[in-house]
Amino acid sequence: MRSILTFVLTVFITALLWVTFGSHTSTHAADSPASWKGASILYNGHQYFAQGDVKDGDSIGLPQGSHYYLYTPDAATQDTATQTNTTAAPKTQKAFVIYFASGTDPPKEKTAALATYDYSASKVFSHQTDKQTITITPQGQESTYSSCTIQGIGWIICPITTFLADGMDNIFNIVKGFLVVQPANTTNTNNDLYVAWNIMRGIANVAFTIVFLIIIYSQLTNAGISNYGLKKLLPRLIIGAVLVNLSYLICAAALDISNILGYSLQDIFVNIRQSTFNISNDTWANSDGMGWSAITAFVLSGGAATIGILIATGGTIAGAVYLLIPILLGLILTILMVLLILAARQAIIIILIVIAPLAFVAYLLPNTEQWFKKWRELFMTMLIFFPAFSLAFGGSQLAGGLIIQNATSIIGVIFGMAVQIAPLVITPFLLKLSGGLLGRIAGIVNDPKKGLLDRTKAWTGDRAAEHRQRGLRDNNLKWYNGARKIARALDNNNRNVKNRTALYTSEADNRYNRTHRYEKLYEQTQGAETEKKRIEAVHERNYRTKVSTDSALLKREIDMRTTVDEASDAGERLNRVHEGIRAGLDISTTQNLAAFTIRSQDTTRNLALSAISIQTSKRMQQNQLSEALLKNTATIDGLKVREWAGITDAANGAESALTYAVNLKREAEGKLVAERTQLMKHFKLDGSNRQKLAMGNDVPNVADSSGYTYTFRAADEYAREAAIEMQLKTGSFDDIKAIIEDSGLGAFDYRTTISDAIPANGLPAKALFFGGRFINEVGLGNVKGPDSLTYWAAQSIVGGKIKAEDLANNDAGALAIYLDAARNGMQYIEPGQAAAFTENVRALKKTAALILDPSTDLDRHATQSAKEVLKDIENL
Repeated sequence: MRSILTFVLTVFITALLWVTFGSHTSTHAADSPASWKGASILYNGHQYFAQGDVKDGDSIGLPQGSHYYLYTPDAATQDTATQTNTTAAPKTQKAFVIYFASGTDPPKEKTAALATYDYSASKVFSHQTDKQTITITPQGQESTYSSCTIQGIGWIICPITTFLADGMDNIFNIVKGFLVVQPANTTNTNNDLYVAWNIMRGIANVAFTIVFLIIIYSQLTNAGISNYGLKKLLPRLIIGAVLVNLSYLICAAALDISNILGYSLQDIFVNIRQSTFNISNDTWANSDGMGWSAITAFVLSGGAATIGILIATGGTIAGAVYLLIPILLGLILTILMVLLILAARQAIIIILIVIAPLAFVAYLLPNTEQWFKKWRELFMTMLIFFPAFSLAFGGSQLAGGLIIQNATSIIGVIFGMAVQIAPLVITPFLLKLSGGLLGRIAGIVNDPKKGLLDRTKAWTGDRAAEHRQRGLRDNNLKWYNGARKIARALDNNNRNVKNRTALYTSEADNRYNRTHRYEKLYEQTQGAETEKKRIEAVHERNYRTKVSTDSALLKREIDMRTTVDEASDAGERLNRVHEGIRAGLDISTTQNLAAFTIRSQDTTRNLALSAISIQTSKRMQQNQLSEALLKNTATIDGLKVREWAGITDAANGAESALTYAVNLKREAEGKLVAERTQLMKHFKLDGSNRQKLAMGNDVPNVADSSGYTYTFRAADEYAREAAIEMQLKTGSFDDIKAIIEDSGLGAFDYRTTISDAIPANGLPAKALFFGGRFINEVGLGNVKGPDSLTYWAAQSIVGGKIKAEDLANNDAGALAIYLDAARNGMQYIEPGQAAAFTENVRALKKTAALILDPSTDLDRHATQSAKEVLKDIENL
């Protein structure tokens, strides 16, 4: 119901927009006096068109000099240029004429004469009846209304409804004209239909000639058609030859029979209706006196206007408005669809007549006879449709007229008129049930994927669902949203039912899956799947074995694989061109793609920047997670975040969560340090500048090879850490010494990085006192300034175990520290260590002498500057 209302509302709004922006014509309320509509007259809901003045010698049966206006109720169309009837049927009909006496000015007259005549196609009026004088409102004095009697929205309802009603009357007359197919002209051989048929007849006769030649050949050679077959074929051949050349007359006769039956059935019901209805001042007007325009005007005027001798007795005018609009909307859409179907019927009948000769040729052979049967069935369906429709239409006209005559309110009249055009409403459904070509056309019109009505219905359904869900999503509804609250409660209930059903289904599945019977079925299923895979593998093995020995199969397999490789190669070539375009280079050899380079470069840049931004965001999220777990102050569900994350492992879960977060943080920080390292390499930061940055000083305006500059700031902790790592790895001993001495002072935040770098970079080989407990003290921040290194050199002497081969590899700077410790070491050791210190100093001197002795070959490991320091140690 919601879909139907939405569809009707869509059409209603469309009509509203058309009326609002496309037409501003005032609506005239029908009244008992006649009124002017432009150059024509409206009376009793009918429009009388001007026909000019009666001249001397005219044989039309009207007084000479009269100005007359004509209305012919059976006319299908009106030629607006000449205001004459252009329909071809029937030859004699009733005509209603309003005329004014000679010498009068019709637009200013208040009375006129009205009479009924028999009217022929040659415009001759005869047998005048029912002559009477009528009143007419002079032109310019008509009563109009713009808002009718419908308060509030009458200014919208009235123009739209009147527009729909006028369209209903016009379209209905057009539909009646579509039911009649123009009879085939059998006397004029120059008409287009006959010429087209004649071409097809020539083709059919050529086919007959071919058949005759085949028969003659068969008789001469005893090959092809046997004598028995010839005896069966000859009668059909003779009949077919006659029918082919008479097919035009046969189709014309069938078409005339269809038209005659259609008109006859319609006339039968018309006569019954005319003899049955008894129209008086106490009954509603018959259908010939009313149209949808007149009924609409009566309803919209609130019953103030009259339609002929119409008397409103039911007091239901207001309710009729709500009944009238949906009927008009639905009927107009239905009739438009019927017009399409009936127009297709007209074209199909003409095509069937044209190809009739070929259809009768198809009748000859058993293999082609089915085509003839399809042609015959379709042609008969098209022709029978008119009589069948006339039967349904005439019956509905009679039933609707009876309803109208016995109606006691305007609503009854509307229902009666709706019944009168019911055949139009059910036509598409009748055609679909027929199963013929028109049925398929009707199906296309209403196809859910292609049809206008069903596509519109689906469109409105989707939009309705969207708005419904948008209304249900709101959390805070105001007090006046009672209807939406109820809808939301009902929706919640429906969702609960569905979710509970799904839950119970899942639980039932789990219960069943635990049973022994399901376990056996599962095992059997898995066994079947395994066997299936084994069989497929066997077939695959056998096929591959066969391919390797069968040259044809092998060629096909290799061709397939080569084609796949060629496709891959073509794809890689395309990727090559694409990547070149992304780099700003047109490397294609056949196409000029330079216009795409800027677009592609910009897009590539934006994608890369987005990826960098995403990675930065993820790194920040990791840092925030690590920070939250380290602080362990936030809570989730009443638990600290660390305990909540590790709740599944009571013993180790919290620590595991913390370790995981810390690892993420350290990985992120390590990545940042690596990025800064690459940045320093790009800008070719030399050792002196790296040392400045490692010691906490900015390095401004460093230029790369392209001239771009960058300032390395010591405040960037990742840049300074990268500089420290690089210097501890590649710097001189003095640089390393300065950084280590600063580990407990300005580089305190980097002490862990420094202590980790000492063994990682093999620094104890440059200074023996850099090993052992010294590394841990650096990590604790206890190494502060130059004296601290002398202290650790003294501790190394006290400990002894200074081997000559190790000391020979020490840097001259480290040996100088040892020399200083040997000279002044007493101030760095405990009192109880004095004897050991003195003894080990003598050992150190001997070790220096050993290194300097050429015979030991140890001096080759020492540099010249180191040898000089060793001599000083030896001479202590």
